[in-house]
Amino acid sequence: MKTLKIHVTKEDIEKGKQQHCPINRALRRLGFRRVYVSCRQCKLRSEWIDLPANAIRFINKFDNGKPVSPFTFTLKVP
Repeated sequence: MKTLKIHVTKEDIEKGKQQHCPINRALRRLGFRRVYVSCRQCKLRSEWIDLPANAIRFINKFDNGKPVSPFTFTLKVP
């Protein structure tokens, strides 16, 4: 299993939308092309991976129109 640090930037937040959220944008920057992010998981390379608590909180805030800031989280990718 590989561990990746995902950096969600200010630009990701500014350009993000609910269907193409900042976390999705950050993962695409790392070269993942087929990315789907739900409220608790993300799908990479046809596998669902649980998101850490700080990423879930970010998504909930972003989706509900609350202010969010750039942050970093770790994702374990098979």
